[in-house]
Amino acid sequence: MERSVQPPPRLAALILAAGFSSRMGRFKPLLPMNGDSVVSHVVRTFRQAAIERIGVVIGYNAEQIKPVVCELGVEAITNPDYESGMYSSVQAGIASLPSEVDACFLLPVDIPLVRSATIVALAERFAAEQAPITYPRFGGQRGHPPLVSRALFAEILAGKGDGGLRALLTNHQRTASDVDVLDGGVVLDMDTP
Repeated sequence: MERSVQPPPRLAALILAAGFSSRMGRFKPLLPMNGDSVVSHVVRTFRQAAIERIGVVIGYNAEQIKPVVCELGVEAITNPDYESGMYSSVQAGIASLPSEVDACFLLPVDIPLVRSATIVALAERFAAEQAPITYPRFGGQRGHPPLVSRALFAEILAGKGDGGLRALLTNHQRTASDVDVLDGGVVLDMDTP
């Protein structure tokens, strides 16, 4: 008897880069990093993990970042409501995804040191378990990027943003999956110079 082979899940990545960078005092997505910009570095990380559909959600300073995003060959998703906070960027990104996407990574641009091996490990776990949320975990602490299943997309789009995405994801903690990784970058963000 032949076993049917499931096709791998179709994954996307959304890089959230619409915010004000107020604590940094400079626009974080375009700060220099490894001879390139922060946003370029993050896009490259997802590409190295073989994630083909990548979108960058833009808002504040859109006129500066959009040409960079387009030059990278990824989709620039404009969030016209970026002033209301990151949840609106998550919603803009999720709304842009085609119906064939099974899950997507959500990564704020100011958490740029995640390794591509971590992305691969999360993708492999999702393929095996299809949990609503798959988190990387370092030193017992959950980090970024969560890999969020399509099963939660409608709930995210319908949400009002009270408490941000974290509040919504907290409702699904019992069914979430954790992947322990040797990657401190999952819990390291850049807020100040």
